[in-house]
Amino acid sequence: VSPLLPGEILDFHTHIWKSENWKSKPWETENDGGKYMVTTENYPPETLLADGQNSFPDKRYKAVIFGYPTPVVDLEKDTRYVAAAANKYDNFFPLVLAGKSFNLTREQIHAQLSSGGFWGYKVFLNWLGNDYADIGIEDMLGEAEMSLANEYRLIVMLHVPRAGRLADPEIQKGVETLAKEYPNAQIVLAHCGRCYLPSEMKRAIRSLKQLDNVSMDTSMVMDPLTLQIAMEAIGP
Repeated sequence: VSPLLPGEILDFHTHIWKSENWKSKPWETENDGGKYMVTTENYPPETLLADGQNSFPDKRYKAVIFGYPTPVVDLEKDTRYVAAAANKYDNFFPLVLAGKSFNLTREQIHAQLSSGGFWGYKVFLNWLGNDYADIGIEDMLGEAEMSLANEYRLIVMLHVPRAGRLADPEIQKGVETLAKEYPNAQIVLAHCGRCYLPSEMKRAIRSLKQLDNVSMDTSMVMDPLTLQIAMEAIGP
């Protein structure tokens, strides 16, 4: 596929982390759902760059990077780690973890953004327990985060909740409300709104047609028909 690709590749959804930036290892806790996320304990920026270059050996590899949004993350340490990686390598565009559950003021969030040259947020999602299936978009972000996103045209990367994902009418309504109330925010739905299957994408994609400030990233979406449906409905 190399001849079909541009000279630069922007990987829009990548995580970097080290377990020293966690309060505990999730799979070693007794929390409901704690063993859901079991992975290598460290994935530093150098490994990401090497993997990206191995995947696209004749291209310049760039990435939007952020931390590991597990409920056990130490937000201050994670923020410094991602900022340091972006400061060291000009291949990276950093996002800071954000969300209502961090209980930060607008001033604290502004200071975070300024501290590392962050381009926006990767929205935190508490996947421990059963809240993952019950919360809405309005439970994930508040006025503090979104007023800054609107003012500075920040990226807001959302991992939408619920079993129905973007195919859920309530989630569609939440995305639409967020997009219209904060028209300058650059909202990105991670994993194509978590519509991994064509049947989900068919039920979801129409909801985005009139939302000019909403995009989707394609990470982890491996069904070509799912991507075809999205491309035909809203374009690249």
